[in-house]
Amino acid sequence: MEFKKRLLQSGINSRWVISREPTLSSVVVEQNKLTTAQGTEIVIVQFDKKLFLGKTIAVQPFKELSFRDYGRPARDDYSGMLPPKLAQIMINLSGAKPADTILDPFCGSGTIITEAALMGYKNLIGTDKSDRAITDTKKNIDWTEKNYSTADVKYKILNADATQISKQIQPNSVDAIITEPYLGPQSGLFDVKKIIRELENLYSNSLKEFHKILKPGGKIVMIWPVFQGKHSTFIYPNTSGFKTINPFPKNLQKNIFLKITNRGSIVYGRDGQKIWREIVVLKK
Repeated sequence: MEFKKRLLQSGINSRWVISREPTLSSVVVEQNKLTTAQGTEIVIVQFDKKLFLGKTIAVQPFKELSFRDYGRPARDDYSGMLPPKLAQIMINLSGAKPADTILDPFCGSGTIITEAALMGYKNLIGTDKSDRAITDTKKNIDWTEKNYSTADVKYKILNADATQISKQIQPNSVDAIITEPYLGPQSGLFDVKKIIRELENLYSNSLKEFHKILKPGGKIVMIWPVFQGKHSTFIYPNTSGFKTINPFPKNLQKNIFLKITNRGSIVYGRDGQKIWREIVVLKK
């Protein structure tokens, strides 16, 4: 209150912006114009016995992300939905260049494919063994092209099993594989040990095929499930032929906002979720 009084003495009317959450969300920041000349969000972070003071200059385009997530024509709640923002993160972690060939071998409803197109990537392949997934991906590509400018993008959408994908994709022809495969049941009771065995088998067989079609030095950015209970339970597919890499520079690896595992992967999730996501980066 003393700070507010001092501002008033200087002829500046002010008010505190409050929220139900401990920190202000992007929505609250934008609605209260805190990134304009009419307002300011000052952020104080304590880390490593130091205090860091910062000012928010921009927030994520939540309206646009919501439109691409919920406005598109094809969504599959059963098989799981990858948020556009997470798809963007995965694409960035791949380090792929605009002219590179990107493959999503579990393309689902095409989120990674459409987000990559919007980010300027020109050569995109999406495959899935599900007929519905192929149909959904094509619908969402058409919707994206009608609502955004994605000129000169070459799409190849194929019905293919990831564990046999080398039958349809040429050897050493893909620069980056970016994908979220099936992560297991999202609700209800299930045998975690059984699901882990099934997923490790699926992922191991898929990775063996990915090694055939990925160029030397190419990267895979893949999501694996982390099952939540009394303890977090990770899975361990066979990654022979690949090196797991930590995509973050050393000065960010102790960042308090990142959950980085001992194998250099990133864990992503919210309290209350049965299955969290582990983002793994592999290099051939």
